[in-house]
Amino acid sequence: MKYDEDIATYQRPDQVINYVEAHDNYTLWDKLLITNPDATEEKRKQMHKLASAIVLLSQGIPMIHAGQEFMRTKDGDENSYQSSDWINRLDWKRRAELDREVEYMKGLISLRKNHSVFRLSTPEEIDEHLQFIDAPPNVVAFTLKHKDYKMAVIHNANWDAITITLPHEGNWSVLVDGQRAGLQEIDRIKGSQITVAPLSSFVLKANSNQ
Repeated sequence: MKYDEDIATYQRPDQVINYVEAHDNYTLWDKLLITNPDATEEKRKQMHKLASAIVLLSQGIPMIHAGQEFMRTKDGDENSYQSSDWINRLDWKRRAELDREVEYMKGLISLRKNHSVFRLSTPEEIDEHLQFIDAPPNVVAFTLKHKDYKMAVIHNANWDAITITLPHEGNWSVLVDGQRAGLQEIDRIKGSQITVAPLSSFVLKANSNQ
């Protein structure tokens, strides 16, 4: 995909702010409760983590709403600017209960901060380093090239697992698997295929010389 200055509305990735919730309107958790009333809590957690991962692993500036890391709720209050402190508070009990989800977000943030390929500064850099991977419906997959390594990022929005063919065979370290995220290897994939869990983001890393 080539960058075309003549049709581009935005000239640089730092002109784009990516987010899935803000102080205005529903929190993401409350919106998921409304739009997916029959889903289990675990399914909604996966949807929430998937949406947050897309924001943190995209080019541009990510914006995370206070409390998004522990799936903040305002009890369904869509417009809380005049609501009580109880509605607008940060619920620290909920934060403690959802510590695993908080650690997942912290891992994604650490991954972004420690790998410059998630923070490319010009459209030319994006054109040079980002390449999309063929993927089934409701899946976005791409690689980000660095001189020392290559990242593969896969977002699966399907309710079922999918299999993706990676750009090359080799040893791929799994850094994000929809449940855990960070700088340490979770698993290792040998070959060129990876099965991605439902409603999950996966990030894999390989040496650039593979």
